[in-house]
Amino acid sequence: KYIGALMETEPIIVGGEESGGLSVKGHVPEKDGILACLLMAELVATEGRSLRQILRALEKQTGPFYTDRINVAIPPERKEALLKTLAGGLERIGPYKVEKFITLDGSKFLLPDREWVAFRASGTEPLIRCYLEAKSAAHLDRLRTACRQILLG
Repeated sequence: KYIGALMETEPIIVGGEESGGLSVKGHVPEKDGILACLLMAELVATEGRSLRQILRALEKQTGPFYTDRINVAIPPERKEALLKTLAGGLERIGPYKVEKFITLDGSKFLLPDREWVAFRASGTEPLIRCYLEAKSAAHLDRLRTACRQILLG
């Protein structure tokens, strides 16, 4: 929600927001959909390939990844306690050992094989959101289950 302001003080070149907004350092300090479209058009023109082809080539280099978001309504009295627990860090997310813990706009847990899980309170709704990224659909399913257990107890 506040990526433009953060880009002014941190070494961030491109910032994306869940709402689909994109900010690029050196341009307007807010989301700019027209610029995002122009940059994609420039990429397609420069590469001489479709976005789908570019994405497939990138996936060959990096491997596939699977993402999801879980929204869970939590009663206010439980929400604060849960956020505090998450902010204290966890050693495991389900079967996966936490390799690194980051507290920037929530609690992010880096797992083996470039997988991760992040929890944050919604800024607009009475929810806790859980974002997941995994290397396979099976791992994503396991992470979903683990996150639901963490959120729902």
